[in-house]
Amino acid sequence: MLLEAGMERSPFDVIPSRRNNSMHQRPFSEEEFLRIFHAAAEPWKTACLITWHTGLRQESVFKLRYEHITDDVIMTMPGKTARFNRAVRIPLHPQLKEHFKTLPKSLDGRILGFDKRKPSGGAFSNYFGNLLERLNILDNNDGLACYHSIRNSFISRCRAAGIAEHAIRGMAGHTDSQMTDLYSHEIESAMPVKNLPSLDLTRICM
Repeated sequence: MLLEAGMERSPFDVIPSRRNNSMHQRPFSEEEFLRIFHAAAEPWKTACLITWHTGLRQESVFKLRYEHITDDVIMTMPGKTARFNRAVRIPLHPQLKEHFKTLPKSLDGRILGFDKRKPSGGAFSNYFGNLLERLNILDNNDGLACYHSIRNSFISRCRAAGIAEHAIRGMAGHTDSQMTDLYSHEIESAMPVKNLPSLDLTRICM
């Protein structure tokens, strides 16, 4: 793309702390996730748990509202699928449902709306990367370590549990205009997500 544009370097190179790496993100192990969960401050702690049980991207998590949950099913339209006017439907895991009951009252209807800060700005955006560095949870031969790794963990766990591939793709929002089948699945094929093992959130991993 640089050659076609007549450019010598990526314009993103000048952005501080911006990763520009062709490696894929790697999934986190359960032990790594628990270390992150216990070390993270709110609202990141809850954000991580939401992605662990839903596979939603960071942006979608911070926009998720209580009104998006009906009959224990999350229905939301991530930014990456909005151009196709397609929503994703994800069964609400029992552990996540119970965790929501412990949260402070939302100020604006968002699940993470108990935090007055806007989910933007350099310090807020860099928090998770700095947390991983502090915990020494880093990139390795399997790929990059970043917030998206939690999403990859969800997808890996779904596949290991034998959940239908079209249901996984539908929940993850992996689609384009030529792949209409990914959102044609009935919600029943995704329901086994509710049976994925809960985390032992009392376990401290070093």
